Formats: sequence, C-alpha cells, structure tokens
Amino acid sequence: MARIKRGVTAHARHQKVRKLAKGYRGRGKNVFRVAVERVEKGLQYQYRDRRARKRNFRSLWIQRINAAVRAHDEAMTYATFIDGMTKAGIEVDRKVLADIAVHEPEAFGSLVAQAKAARASALKGELLAQIDSAGDLRALEEVRVAVLGKKGRVTELMKGLGGLSPDARREAGQRLNALKDALAEAIEARKAALAEAELEARLAAETVDVTLPARPFSVGHIHPISQTVEELVAIFGEMGFSVAEGPHIEDDFHNFDALNIPPEHPARQEHDTFFLPPRDEGEAPLVLRTHTSPVQIRTMQKATPPIRVICPGRTFRADSDATHSPMFHQVEGLVIDKKTHMGHLKGTLIEFCRAFFGIDDLPVRFRPSYFPFTEPSAEVDIGCARKGGTLKIGAGADWLEILGSGMVHPKVLANCGLDPEVYQGYAFGMGIERLAMLKYGIPDLRTFFDSDLRWLRHYGFDHLETDAPLDAIVEKLSLIGLEVEGVEDPAASLAPFTVARVVAAEPHPDADRLKVCRVETAAHGTVQVVCGMELKPGRIRGVESNGMLVSEREMGLSDKHSGIIDLSPAEGARAPAVGTPLSAVLGLDDP
Repeated sequence: MARIKRGVTAHARHQKVRKLAKGYRGRGKNVFRVAVERVEKGLQYQYRDRRARKRNFRSLWIQRINAAVRAHDEAMTYATFIDGMTKAGIEVDRKVLADIAVHEPEAFGSLVAQAKAARASALKGELLAQIDSAGDLRALEEVRVAVLGKKGRVTELMKGLGGLSPDARREAGQRLNALKDALAEAIEARKAALAEAELEARLAAETVDVTLPARPFSVGHIHPISQTVEELVAIFGEMGFSVAEGPHIEDDFHNFDALNIPPEHPARQEHDTFFLPPRDEGEAPLVLRTHTSPVQIRTMQKATPPIRVICPGRTFRADSDATHSPMFHQVEGLVIDKKTHMGHLKGTLIEFCRAFFGIDDLPVRFRPSYFPFTEPSAEVDIGCARKGGTLKIGAGADWLEILGSGMVHPKVLANCGLDPEVYQGYAFGMGIERLAMLKYGIPDLRTFFDSDLRWLRHYGFDHLETDAPLDAIVEKLSLIGLEVEGVEDPAASLAPFTVARVVAAEPHPDADRLKVCRVETAAHGTVQVVCGMELKPGRIRGVESNGMLVSEREMGLSDKHSGIIDLSPAEGARAPAVGTPLSAVLGLDDP
C-alpha cells in the first residue's frame, strides 16, 4: 500500500484515523484497518491534485520566462537562459523569475544580458582551452576544423542567424564574428608557439658545431673527347676555320651520291651502315650518317666560296669490336676557293699535326691513297718509334697513319653546284677517339663509353678556362657535335651567398646548445646571428638573430651536417676577403 506523502504529519494522520474510526465501532476487529485505507486514499487524491496544480503553475512560469527571454533576445530560449544563469552563478526561483519577467522587465533584461555574457564567456573559454590543449600542429589543425571548419561549432551558430530579425541578426552576428576572430588569433598564436617549440627541439637535436672544419668539395672533370674536340676547334680556329654542323639522319644523296660513292660501294651495304625506314612510302630509306662529310655537302650547297670549315660530330657505322665502336666522333675539314692546290693542304695538315701533338719538328709524310670523294687522295702519317709494346710519337724510324685527305673530286663540286673549272678545294678527316688515344695514352677505345668515374678521374681534365658566357659555351659544344642535355650552374644558385667572418661565438643565455655569434658581413656590417636560427630575422628565446649559419646539407652541397662551411685558409695561405662570392671560393663558379 502506498505510504502517505509529504505534507501530512504522522500526528495529523493518526487524528484522522481516530475520527473516522468512531463511526465503525462495534463492527469488528477490522475497523481501524478500513479507516486507515480510507484516509490514505483520500490523502493520495489530495497529493495528486496538488502536484497537478503545481505542474500547471510551473508550465505557466516557464512560458512567461521564455516569452520574456525571447522578447529581449530572439536567439535565446528558456533552456539557454537557465544555462547562462547557472554559468553566471545566479540562483533565482522560477516563480520569482516569472514575476520579475512580468512586473520588472528591465531587471529581467539585465538577467538576460548576464546569462548571455556568461554563456559566451563559457563557450569562448571552452574553445580556447581546446586550442591550448593541442600538443602539436596536427592536433591543432583538428581543433581548428572542429571549431571553425564547415561543420564546426562556431559555423553552426552562424548558420542559425538566418531565422532572426534583422536587428537581432546584426547583434548576434557581431558577437559571433568577434568570437571567431578571437579564436582565429588564438589558433595562430598557438601555431607559432608550437612551431617555435618544434624549432627549439630540432635545434637541440641538430645543433651545428661552428668549431668543426669543413671538408673539401669534389669537382668534376672534362671528358677526353670533349677536351680533344676543344683543342681541334682552337687549332683550326687560329687558321681561319669555322665550325659547321648538320643532322645525324641523312638521305642517300647527301651521305653517298653527292660524295661520288656509287651504289655498288661496300659502304652502302647493310653490314656497314644503319638504315632507317623512309618518311613516306616510295621514298629512299634514310641512314645514320657514316661520316660528317654530308655537312660539307650542305655547306657547299648553301654557302658561297671561299669556304673554310671543320665539321666535328657523331658518326655511326655497323661495326663493333675492340678497335671500333658503332658510334664514334669524327672531324672533317673543307676548303673551297680559287687556285687552291695540294701545297695548301700539306701546309695546313703539317701545321695541325705539330700543333696538336706539341712537337715542333714532328715528321709528317703524305702517302698516295684512294677515296671516292677526293682526287688525288693521300693518307697522312706521323713519325713514331715502337719498342716493347710502347709507342712514342715524334721520334724513330716508324710511321703511324692518323688521317685521310685529298683534293675535292670535280664530280663532288659539280654535284654541289660549283664549277670545277673555277673552284678547287681540299678536304681531310680524322677520328677524334683515335687522336685522343694517341695523345693521352689511352689503350682501349671501349673505355671512352664505360662511364667509369675512376677512369674519368685518371684521364679527365680540369674545367676549361674561358671568359665566354655560358650560352656561348653551350652553343659551341652543340656546334662541335656534343649534345648538351642540361647545364648545372652552381654559381647561379650560390650567387646570394658571400664570405663572412665569425668575430665571436658565445653561449646562448637561455639555450645550452646554441651559440650567439657576431658575424662580419660586407653588405650589413657586423650582425648578430643565433647559430641554428632560420634565415629570416627573428628572435629565439629572447635573443635577436639576423641570419643563419648553415651546413653543407642546408646549402645543398653535400649530406654533411655536423658543422658550418669553414673557409679557414691553409697554413701560409691568405683567407678569402669578406664579401667574396662563395662560389668563387669553393671553385664552383665554372658551370
């Protein structure tokens, strides 16, 4: 049986039971039980009615409070108002709030304002706490998305402004925009703090020791073929020759017919020549040029005599063994003029041989020979001595053939549109690899193409000394038949860097592993630099830094990262002056 609820004391209950039981006396032993049941049932009805009346009053109070809240702020509801009152620490009975809402609207408006401010402050504090609790940049980004992202809390609040009146929307929008700006500033500040902490951690782990010496830089070498071509161009250039070039893929006319090479000649067979399919059906097949003579043909067709050119470049023949390569380099020369004779040819080639091998009295002889494109033809030998498997040029009774030559055949002149009765000319040709092997003592032709760095360090040459601009060098290399795939110019990437001098290096007052350096520069005088700081000016733990001391890895020069680039001179040598370009000091100013 349900017990009597609150509001009825035990004494009052007992009195009601005794009063009710008087009418049941003499009716048996259950008189008091029946009386008790009747009393309790009556009290239950009274309690139910009282609770119903209380619920009705409470609903009325909530309605009055909600209406008053919406009258002061359309964006607020009863629930958000009570939440704001709680956050503001204000406790007022709902009946009292309802009376204030009806009878004292100004006072109620003050309560609404306090609740609104408390909710905004609590929301801002909650979101700022989330931002401050982000332990790294990744966690901070997650907080930013949750707060200011497309589905973030502030964004959702902004979406709810559409249902407000213009005045209420303006006020709420200003409040939310201020909150949004404050959160964005807090996120940026936290990001900067995390970045600084990350930098300090990196500096602590990767501190550059300014006292360690630098290691020398390795510089590349010039390939012997490139060096030989450059020497040939220089020697013939002093004689008045210019450089001409042509395509690697030729047709039958320029490669064979114009040079008086008949169809039955062995050079036109597949076992000697690389043939390519024709461009169009019905045309003659194309070939990879077997010599650079087609360049001479094209020059005679286009230029007007006098002509004086050399034609260096790649050539291709279907031959591969210990003494031959399917691709090799060749240089040919051509002179066309009036009254040109064999004496001119002999003088030119004798002067060339002695200049190339550096022997002023080098013996040179001309032996009669045959070439389809010259008449008369001659092979050129130079004096040498062979003994014990060695070869010595310039001495002894032996001879060594190095090139072929002759007077240009009249048919070749006619094929190029020149009158053989008016113009004469001479031509010559030689293999560049053979010349390099003879001059520099290279025993095996195949090593030219093995890409062995040990071989290149042994037979290679230092960079060419020239004042010519980079574009001119690239153009000249292309003209002599060397394909330039790309140019690496360290001087361009190192151009902003010049030599500086570390005057002093003292411990950082707030970082044990950092150094505060005074650095003498040419452009800015003496500046303060924190070792390990970023390139741009800034502060690290309260100490100003105007630059960056770098390692070889940070400059992209090597993988070394245990010390700055130290330019201390060797004993007895002079230190580079402050302001000297770094590329010049390191020997990297030559592309």
